[in-house]
Amino acid sequence: MAMIATLVAAAALITSNQPWELDYGASHCRLSRTYGAGQEAVELTLSDVLGEPNLITLTLATVDNAHRAREDGAATISLGPSGTAQNPSFFNTVPDGSNNRVVQTTIAVQPEAPFTSASTLHVKAGSVDAAVAPGVTAKAFKAFTACTDDLRTRLALSGHETAQLSEPAVGPAQPQDWISADDYPKPAFVDRKEGTVVAVLTVEDSGRVAECRPAVSSGDSALDITTCTLLIRRGRFRPALGKDGRPITSYYIWQTDWRLPGAGS
Repeated sequence: MAMIATLVAAAALITSNQPWELDYGASHCRLSRTYGAGQEAVELTLSDVLGEPNLITLTLATVDNAHRAREDGAATISLGPSGTAQNPSFFNTVPDGSNNRVVQTTIAVQPEAPFTSASTLHVKAGSVDAAVAPGVTAKAFKAFTACTDDLRTRLALSGHETAQLSEPAVGPAQPQDWISADDYPKPAFVDRKEGTVVAVLTVEDSGRVAECRPAVSSGDSALDITTCTLLIRRGRFRPALGKDGRPITSYYIWQTDWRLPGAGS
């Protein structure tokens, strides 16, 4: 209890009267909410890790008018009222054209200490120091869990993908660095083919992509094959960490939306 009191004292607790919004995507499940307004605004997003609701990628966006360099290190994530703290790796950066600093890290949600009972969530990650009253309702988390269960089924994932993970593999800050419109395969371009590929990657403990499986096809073989060929050739991840803190081979869900240049959205 003393731990959470000390941590939260360094950052004013921000509340929200906004509803939780669920993004039920082809390759992800995301639960998001906005807290505060103006210079104090914080956007919190919870994302599944490989269809697993108990290991969650936490993304926090805060207004940033000063810090421009990327930061990496160990975060301190504390949940109240228990004061339980976790110290996962994090990175934060300011995306091009944005005034928000975006922090990405991972938290483990234990069944015996459900996230829905947390009264405070405090994140200290480099220059970011923010505390929110998460207010994750049982209804919102149930919808999130249903989404992750469906995602795991649709992508043919099994429990072993996350059984040994403490932190998932981390991909590029700018996905277009690996696959861009310049990579559009000629056969698909000539035939005016478009589509979305969702691939399950095997990421080695070195960070290289060893295998790529199109779990959801774009409907065009050239788009599917090109996606996996480029990811195996160019993909360089920060590898996942096991429960012992050492790099391990893991899986990663990747989505590429192939859209013809100049085509309407």
